[in-house]
Amino acid sequence: MTPRILSIVFMLLLSTTWIVQTGCRAGEEAALVRGRAYYDIYDEAVNLYFKPPYRKEQAVGLMRSACEYHTELQDASCYNLGILLEIHGQPDQALEAYKRAQSLNPHQLYALAIQRLGGRAIESSSDYLKFMSQIVEQCRAEDREGALLSMRRMMSVAVGPGHPITLHREMLDQPFLQSCLGDSEQYQQYVSELPANSEALDEAIYRERAAVHPFHGLWDMELYLRNLQQREQSHNRITADWQNVLQATRNAQGNVVARELRAMFQALDTYGRRSQIDGQKALAIKRAAAILLQNDPYFARVRGNAAIQSVIAPILR
Repeated sequence: MTPRILSIVFMLLLSTTWIVQTGCRAGEEAALVRGRAYYDIYDEAVNLYFKPPYRKEQAVGLMRSACEYHTELQDASCYNLGILLEIHGQPDQALEAYKRAQSLNPHQLYALAIQRLGGRAIESSSDYLKFMSQIVEQCRAEDREGALLSMRRMMSVAVGPGHPITLHREMLDQPFLQSCLGDSEQYQQYVSELPANSEALDEAIYRERAAVHPFHGLWDMELYLRNLQQREQSHNRITADWQNVLQATRNAQGNVVARELRAMFQALDTYGRRSQIDGQKALAIKRAAAILLQNDPYFARVRGNAAIQSVIAPILR
């Protein structure tokens, strides 16, 4: 088993033991989004709605579940639900979704969406939001030429004196605008002319996903999500101990594995004494590690070491 697959299996085992310990139960709708990252849900909804075979109702249902039950970036899920409902021809429901987003996070973008559908006058100090509000409204009215004209004006302002707007490709290359203007060569040209901001976007995505993970702080979740656990040494004590276990296993150093594993378990015990919930998390990690050491082929050369068995045997009972 490769280190990357091993890392994934570790987290799957960790999630399984954690769910069993906490007795997680949810309704059918909540089950659609349980344990998933916001961006995974968003990507699936976009693909369901905008790609063949166009399972639009399923996409709306998935985003509705995220809006109702998924706490990670919940306001953004409600806003995205509103966008899908607008495209789907359900403005009243879209308005309710925007109001839900606004109640969770009083962001100006949500206020503008409510303004479009609810008629409330809300002034925007952001040139970008003003332009985007106009473009979205024109797309809703199927005024493609007007939307392209507004986009051209926004582009000219963005590159004009003082650069009052900083545009990146991701700002225009999004599903709602693609559905409205995707077959327009002019729109495609505008998108291609803008610089990508994917690195900063990826950093934000990883940071957000790591920050809301239930094991954030106990485990280096950002390093795991970036798939860097085998290439970059973690500053997280417990994650670093596990990295040392893997390195010693590669070198067939059974006694070193036992030493590093013992240090890792001691650090987990210290963390687990902070609260009952932290104790459950620490135990989940210890069980995941012990199960892998006892069963995974990656550890075949060292698992017979008596010192290792003395560390993991109490956990496996």
